[in-house]
Amino acid sequence: MTRGSAVFTCALACGIVLRLIWPADMEWKADEQRMFTWASTIGRTEPWPPIGMASGVAVPNPGLSVWLFVPLARATSDPVALAQVVQAVNVLALLGFVLLGASRVIDESARQSWFAGLALMSVNPIAVVLARKIWAQSLLPAFTLVTLAAHAGRGSWAGAFIWGLAGALMGQVHMSGFFLQGALVLFTLTSTLRSTESPRTRWGAWFVGSIVGAIPLWPWALNLLRAESGFSRDWIATLVPRAPFNWLIDSLGVNTSYIYRPESLWFLGEPRIGGVPTYGMALAHAALVAIALFCLVRWLKTLRRPQIVPSPEDGHVWLWIYAAAFGMTMLLMVAGVRARTHYLIIAYPLPFVWLGWLLVTHGSVRLYRTAVALQLAITVTLMLQVHRDGGVTSGAYGSSYRAQSAPVTERR
Repeated sequence: MTRGSAVFTCALACGIVLRLIWPADMEWKADEQRMFTWASTIGRTEPWPPIGMASGVAVPNPGLSVWLFVPLARATSDPVALAQVVQAVNVLALLGFVLLGASRVIDESARQSWFAGLALMSVNPIAVVLARKIWAQSLLPAFTLVTLAAHAGRGSWAGAFIWGLAGALMGQVHMSGFFLQGALVLFTLTSTLRSTESPRTRWGAWFVGSIVGAIPLWPWALNLLRAESGFSRDWIATLVPRAPFNWLIDSLGVNTSYIYRPESLWFLGEPRIGGVPTYGMALAHAALVAIALFCLVRWLKTLRRPQIVPSPEDGHVWLWIYAAAFGMTMLLMVAGVRARTHYLIIAYPLPFVWLGWLLVTHGSVRLYRTAVALQLAITVTLMLQVHRDGGVTSGAYGSSYRAQSAPVTERR
C-alpha cells in the first residue's frame, strides 16, 4: 500500500467513526426537536404538510424536506435512533463517493484530487457535525451523489432522466439544490457549445425526469401562491461574496465559529489540561490558514498561463467544480440569498476536491497530508469537548441531546 492510499484509508476510517460515535451528543435545538416531533406525528395525529420548515429567506422549504423523515421516524423509536439513520445515510454517501471515484466516471487526471478531497471531507469538522443532525440538509449528500453520477451518464436516456429527477428532488429537500441543479444545467449547456468533444446530453429525457421530480412540489407551489408574505431578498448577500468565502474556510476546516459562535475564541484554547488552555486549536487553525495562503498564491501565479488552468471541458469533475464554485455561488448572490455554511452541503464533496487539488498541485503531498492531520485534530478535539461538556451551552451548537435528557441530579 502506498503512503497516499494509507492516508486516504485512515482518513476514511476516522471519518466513519466520527460520524457514528456518541450519537446522543447530537445537536438538540428547536429545528431538530420540531423535525422529530413532526415526523413522528405526521399521518397519525397531524396531516401531511404541504410545506416544510421556514428558511432563511422567509420562504418555507418544500414538504419533501419533512416527508423524507416520516418513514425514518416510523422505523425508529427515539431521536437518537433517528439521528443514527441520518448518520448511516451520510456514511453510505461517503462510501458512494469513493465508489464513484473508483469508476470510469472520474477521469484519471482528476482521480488523485477526488480521493484527496474525500479524505479531507471525511475528517472535516463542519462535514462531520452536519452529518450527525436530524436536519433535512443532512440528507443532501446522498442526493448529490445520485445527481452527479447521473449527470456523468447524461448521454444515455436513463442517466439524463435520473439527473433531471434527482435534481428536482434535491431542491425540495433544501432549496440550495435548485441552485446547484441550475448551475449544472448552465455549465453543461456552455460546455457543449464551447467544445465539440463534450458528452452528448439527452435533454428530452432530462426534461421528463425534471417534470416527474417536480410533482411533489405542487402543494408547496400552490401554498406559496396563496401566501401573503414572499421572498425576502438580502441585498448584502448580492454585494458580499460570502459563498466563495465559505467555500474556502469550510473546506479548510477553520470555520469552527459556525459551531461555536459566540464562543469561537474560547475553542481556540482547546485542548485544556487541568482547566489550563494549551491553544493547540489556535495553532492548528493558523497552520491551515498558512498552508492555504501559500497554495493560493502559487495558484494565482498560474492564472497567467491559462493553458495549465483546468476548465469545465477537462472532464466531469471540473465541470462539477466550476458549476458549484462559480455557477451555484453566483446564482445565490444574484438571487440575494445569504449562502450560509449549511447551504453548501449540497455541493459536497466538490469544495474538498478543489482544496485537495490545490494542496497537491500547488503545494505538495506533504502539505496535503498535514492539512488532513490538522483537520482530524480539530474534529477530534471538537467531539471530545462536546462529549465532555454536553455540547456548547452558550454557543451555536447548544446543549446536546444527552445533556438535555440527563436527570437533574446527573446534570449537577
